[in-house]
Amino acid sequence: MSLSREVKSFFKTILLLILCIIACIAGLILYGRYKASLPVALTKEEIMAQIIVEATLTDEDVQTLINSYIPENAGNSNLNVPVSHEISMEIILQNPELPAGCEVTSLAMLLTHLGLPADKCVLSDSYLPKGEAGKVSMNEYFIGNPREEGSYGCYAPVIAGCAASYIADTNASLKVYNLTGTNLSSLFALIADDKPVMVWTTINLLESFPTVTWEINGETVTWYSQEHCVVLTGYNYDTNTVTVADPLYGTMEYDMTLFTERYNRMFKQAICIY
Repeated sequence: MSLSREVKSFFKTILLLILCIIACIAGLILYGRYKASLPVALTKEEIMAQIIVEATLTDEDVQTLINSYIPENAGNSNLNVPVSHEISMEIILQNPELPAGCEVTSLAMLLTHLGLPADKCVLSDSYLPKGEAGKVSMNEYFIGNPREEGSYGCYAPVIAGCAASYIADTNASLKVYNLTGTNLSSLFALIADDKPVMVWTTINLLESFPTVTWEINGETVTWYSQEHCVVLTGYNYDTNTVTVADPLYGTMEYDMTLFTERYNRMFKQAICIY
């Protein structure tokens, strides 16, 4: 007995529906596999972590740097940096907008030198994490606000994070090197390679002393007076001087011996970006 036309049409419809369902399921499976094969998008924090490099320049690192810009002397393990070198740097002053903003202003100079349109106030307002004295550490936050006189400041890890956040937003192919712990003389190899370095020192190289102390998660935090940040741009062994781009005073020349003492007193903090 043959099936009626209506029954045949019904079965054809059912068959088409089944085929459509199978096709949809197969498509979803293939799309899922395709999505799984795509690289996972990194969060900004993960990108920042890739940008920041924690390192201390060793004698071997310095030697490698020296060999890179004086290739004919490669292999000479007793090679020293040139007697003097100076990098031309566009000066950006922190005042009047940022009376306590030596760190972000120095960072703005460094980023501008690298060709990025970094504004000191944008860095301060939008990228610099801030906290209160007695509640946070200067290794994690800027204590106070760069726009307010009487604020304290921050240390290298905060500026490294601030720089990495800005670089991540601009998609620049740069790394932030936190070189804290490196001897000042070793940083001269970077200067000789035309890489300016942010360093922590004191205002006018005044003597620093501990002022206030508080506890953060069982750690004793002490703030030292006269803390200041500048960009090291030159050195001269013949005159025993260093040249810095100072966000308070512009281009300044300081005695190398005293500058080294102040740099050491401020825990040998240094940041280079390239």
